[in-house]
Amino acid sequence: MNRLKKLSLVLLASTALTTTTMASDAYKYLSIGANSATVANEDATGYAIGWGLNKYYDSGLFFGIGFEITAISLEAETVTGYGTDLRIGYTEAIQNHAAALYGIVSAQGQDIANGSAYGFGYGAGVSYRITEWLETDLEYKTYSMTHESSIEYDSDTIALNLKFTY
Repeated sequence: MNRLKKLSLVLLASTALTTTTMASDAYKYLSIGANSATVANEDATGYAIGWGLNKYYDSGLFFGIGFEITAISLEAETVTGYGTDLRIGYTEAIQNHAAALYGIVSAQGQDIANGSAYGFGYGAGVSYRITEWLETDLEYKTYSMTHESSIEYDSDTIALNLKFTY
């Protein structure tokens, strides 16, 4: 458990540093979303709220960081999740950033079964800018989780999000 705390602190520090250096000249957003998940081989549905930013470059590349809080309803309980995503991708329409395809590296914590679980994952997403201030995205993420009681399980999520950019 001590190793996980150290890893979480390193991730938090790098996230804060990345956010600070990317904050100027970036698209910031707030998001809401619905998701379908599989947690420890049990299918569930849930919702998410999040915030983050994307930094776009003239070459079409972009980098992003996002934070989200999720709630997933399993048969016996509700799993609360909290995580951070780092994204790198490419957008075709540079001026409006209309459509983008990106990869995701992620870390997540979950409150489940009278304890906590932590894990790392990866995924992919596609986004489309509807208007200057409204965007939607579809993401798939998979995590390898370890519960504090040393039980390991997988967590997969497909999410549809609506982002309000500013």
